[in-house]
Amino acid sequence: MDSMTIDYTSLAAANKCLRQYYWRFVRHLVPDEPESTAVVFGKKVHDIRSQLAGGNLDFTSHISEYEQFFASHVSMNETLRTPQALKEVMTLYLERYHPIKDIHTEVGFAVELSESVVFVGRIDYVTEIDGKWAVVDLKTTGSIAWLPHPKLNWQLIGYAYALHALSGKMPSYVSIDGIVLTRKLNPDSTFHLRVSNVTARDFEEWEHWINHWVGIILFCLESNWWPMAALNGCKQFGECPYAPLCKAPSKEIEENLLRNYREERWFPYEQETDE
Repeated sequence: MDSMTIDYTSLAAANKCLRQYYWRFVRHLVPDEPESTAVVFGKKVHDIRSQLAGGNLDFTSHISEYEQFFASHVSMNETLRTPQALKEVMTLYLERYHPIKDIHTEVGFAVELSESVVFVGRIDYVTEIDGKWAVVDLKTTGSIAWLPHPKLNWQLIGYAYALHALSGKMPSYVSIDGIVLTRKLNPDSTFHLRVSNVTARDFEEWEHWINHWVGIILFCLESNWWPMAALNGCKQFGECPYAPLCKAPSKEIEENLLRNYREERWFPYEQETDE
């Protein structure tokens, strides 16, 4: 078969719901509407941090760009992800972590897992903790409850695996650089750096996870059968954007509903900056 390219975002979609994977990564459909405030805010946090790591401490242009998006696309009910909040949180971030000393920043990778499977993505940054390499993922969220434990995060384990494959150097740690947005920002409640060790056994478990889901996706591709998530999966983290298509009572209605979506291919090497 042709080479299969996978990344954490597509695998997470398959893990959540194979029908969602089908709509997004086989049919390449996205709702025909602007990106959510959370996604755009998260991307701006990534952009500003990357700039700070490069030594440019003036991020006013990013704030201006977000102000334009916010003014034209965001409801006045949005109180957490405002332009002022973006400015304040990144100013506090700079004060807390300056000078930022990354070993590598925004590391794109493509790693062959087999003759037919390539794992791709982008590591937010690599730094040193206690003199040892750490792979770090930057995440913004509205609640500390949504910050994952780094040891239990397949995305981070996969990024550490990729770094090891590319450099030959075994990272000692994986870490979540968490930014929790609240109406009253302060360093102690806003910033959470979670660190865990990573081992060769973690890589073995990650390989099993990857192979499991690649096998399932290949079966679905060959059989053209994409089962929906069981129980309440369609409403996990809010209703799935593809729920109207899945619930369409006939092919004719489904075709009509497709007018609400546009084709947009996913390029994880460049865009994997999920919140």
